[in-house]
Amino acid sequence: MKKMLILGIVAAMACASAAYAYPSLAGITGNGVLPTAAVVPAGQFNAALDYYNTNSDGLKSTYPLRVVYGVMDGLEVGAGYTMVKTDGDDVNAWNIDAKYVLPFKELAGFSLAAGARYGSTSGGAKIKATDLYVAATRAFDLSELKLDATLGVNWEKLSGDVDQSGIRFFVGLGTTLANKLSLAAEFQTKKENMDAKALWDVVARYPFTDMFSGEIGYGNYFGTGFIGANKSNLFVGVNATFGGKAAE
Repeated sequence: MKKMLILGIVAAMACASAAYAYPSLAGITGNGVLPTAAVVPAGQFNAALDYYNTNSDGLKSTYPLRVVYGVMDGLEVGAGYTMVKTDGDDVNAWNIDAKYVLPFKELAGFSLAAGARYGSTSGGAKIKATDLYVAATRAFDLSELKLDATLGVNWEKLSGDVDQSGIRFFVGLGTTLANKLSLAAEFQTKKENMDAKALWDVVARYPFTDMFSGEIGYGNYFGTGFIGANKSNLFVGVNATFGGKAAE
């Protein structure tokens, strides 16, 4: 079933239009985990909750809750709380983040956004993660194929039980079918001593109403920072939108 989900998402991206904004598992507006240059409109709240089936290596399940708010045009702020059930002590994590679309003309058709994220865990391993990133997103219209392509780079500093830092590069593709089903895939390079494996994921999202949407995806997000885990797992969740206009 997992292979069918991945192949289905990749294959369906062959006839679609641009994707819409949704909080990633890491909290900011983006694809499955990593940011894009999109932000929520001024005055809009997005609140998302997922079940992440991290049932391996002593973990049982993960529940990331995220809230993102559009402070003004081009600026969003967010916060998140993640509960991780384990065979021993449960692990809790929280994060805050902000992203700003830089106010100058597009470069080669790309919109450019810069952001920061800070998170910390308690119970079990204690890890603090500080992230600074830049994401550039461009819409491509290739006849029947319409894609949002994102290129980005992030710097991450881990402290606490882990003391490492490094730079990674990432790429993402997102699209929306005629029936409003949104599809995305992304990949981030691996940093030795920080990632068990290179971070990747695929995700499908669907707006059930103007207020509620849902997602199902598969990937190897560790659950804090932008860290890639050793094993990949299924995640499923819902998002509620309040106020504002349609996402940019």
